[in-house]
Amino acid sequence: MSAPAIARSRPRLLVSELTKLITLRTVWISALVTFAVVVLIGWSQAGPVAEGLRRHDPDLAPGASPATVGFDWVALGLIGIIVIGVISASSEFVSGQLRSSMVAVPQRWRLYRAKCAALMLFTTALGLVTIPLLSLLSQAAIGELSVLDGGFPAQLVFRWLGAIAFWDASALIGFSLGILLRQGLIPLFLLIVLSQLSLMLLLLGPVLAYLPTIAGVQLFDAGLVTGSFPNAALGLPVAATATAAWTAGLLLLAGWKFVARDVRN
Repeated sequence: MSAPAIARSRPRLLVSELTKLITLRTVWISALVTFAVVVLIGWSQAGPVAEGLRRHDPDLAPGASPATVGFDWVALGLIGIIVIGVISASSEFVSGQLRSSMVAVPQRWRLYRAKCAALMLFTTALGLVTIPLLSLLSQAAIGELSVLDGGFPAQLVFRWLGAIAFWDASALIGFSLGILLRQGLIPLFLLIVLSQLSLMLLLLGPVLAYLPTIAGVQLFDAGLVTGSFPNAALGLPVAATATAAWTAGLLLLAGWKFVARDVRN
């Protein structure tokens, strides 16, 4: 295929992969549940958190502040994001669709990149809908403590972007493991357990702060980590680098396996 023809086919391939992704029932269910649970629970819990902040309640999570109210539920939504990432990869092996895709697009790197781009677009769209709404409803629920009382701080937008980037990275890591292992159960188990037990792992040593599930949290709410483990603070540049390195490394490894592996096995 000539270079101009390849360039013309790229948008069609991306649309095809995006359509394939959004027609997976598990993906839609996971996205809707993630949106509903994160927004509704985050909003409903913002009031009690605000009351605890007013009373300086020692039972509040360490590092809690008005600026970060609601963001702790981003980590809960990570379960749905992991499911979306893993299923987007493993579904093709389970259903046998991958062989048809290979016939339609023999250039495996092009197909792999289109799958990654489609997943990132979907996850970003979900994050753009969910995370700002979660944050704004939470700020509205905490009354006079809201950081929006004095205007709209740019730092809040940066937190949104960091949380969306965290979701994107987590979905792509799940996708990579789904490609590498060619099934969904083990990647789902490993990533969900890791995401929910990350802070406990820091008891083994601060070096584990470089794990993507811990470094990624520091992209939008470092206090969730440093409130209990001050020596695990990475700083935004290091946290971003660590998260990006894990994501890029696993994507490249999975891409190499995707290109080299016999699809019949």
